[in-house]
Amino acid sequence: MDSNKTTHIVTMDPNTAAKAVPSGAGRGAIKGQATSPTHNVRGNGMLTEILRGRAPLWKPFWLLLVLGSICLSAVFSILDSRTLLHLFIRVEACAPNPMKFAAFKAVVGNLFTVVAWFGIWRCAFNTRYRFLGYVVRGLVLCSAAYLVLRWFVFIRALSTPVGQDLLKSLANWSCPP
Repeated sequence: MDSNKTTHIVTMDPNTAAKAVPSGAGRGAIKGQATSPTHNVRGNGMLTEILRGRAPLWKPFWLLLVLGSICLSAVFSILDSRTLLHLFIRVEACAPNPMKFAAFKAVVGNLFTVVAWFGIWRCAFNTRYRFLGYVVRGLVLCSAAYLVLRWFVFIRALSTPVGQDLLKSLANWSCPP
């Protein structure tokens, strides 16, 4: 056994074991069922709790999806302004390719949205009202279907002659004279 690791031994009286469910224990904690002795020994971050499905539903929705989307949009707006963009992305002496930056924003924004949906899905039933969990999961499924459809239409549009011209212009980007 490694001498740097600490072992936590928890003993419980069988009469009080049914009442000893730690707060925030998540789905695995049912009254009368033993929980892991190392649970909550060390504090976990908010994002970890959301992705594990242990946070209340309001956290992934309001903090991750709404507030996180606002912050991500603000960062993209700051980077998108012409003066600040030249500080971060320099392509010789001209402005960077705006289409590449738009593609970067789309990919990062969609990945962030998928992570937020995953957290909402996992925490859907961590609310007082069980029916709300079903409503939230239905909305996540509809939103995910819309995102997949949107990417399908975008990729399909790239196979048209106009889309091929767009791809060629991205590949042959040069500084305007």
